[in-house]
Amino acid sequence: MIKKLFNQKGTTMVELLIYMGLLAILLAILTDMFVAVLNLKADMNVTSFNEQDGRFILARLEQDISDSQSITTPNTNGSTTSTLSIVKAGVTYSYVVSGDYFQLTSNAGTFNLNSSETKIENVSFKRLGNGSKDTVQIKYTVTSKILKNGKYDSINFQTTVGIR
Repeated sequence: MIKKLFNQKGTTMVELLIYMGLLAILLAILTDMFVAVLNLKADMNVTSFNEQDGRFILARLEQDISDSQSITTPNTNGSTTSTLSIVKAGVTYSYVVSGDYFQLTSNAGTFNLNSSETKIENVSFKRLGNGSKDTVQIKYTVTSKILKNGKYDSINFQTTVGIR
């Protein structure tokens, strides 16, 4: 009977503790890697939101200004304002920052040009040009509303666009 007890196959308590310890270490390493990947994805999303909104606004302004007939605000060469008004196909288009949003207003309504993940700051429009081919220098900053490494990420945009 005693011989039968020692010949039984199975795992000892020491082996179970070793396996459980190794499994716990492996799970801790995998969890840490998973959290790091999620943090990296969140950081990349912040940068992506900023770049996407900034480039969309830039493309919209370039298209509208180059297709417009006149620039009404800023109204004199060398003057700088925080709003832009142009006349395109007989319709006045106004660009202004309202709260966190960069808005376009025309006879079709008011539209936000940036997403809810970003805010637009430090907008300035400086009129340049000789009168017949007016040009506008555009500057603005796109700032995230989501913390990235303990701070809000921002990107500055600047370009100069003229009427064709």
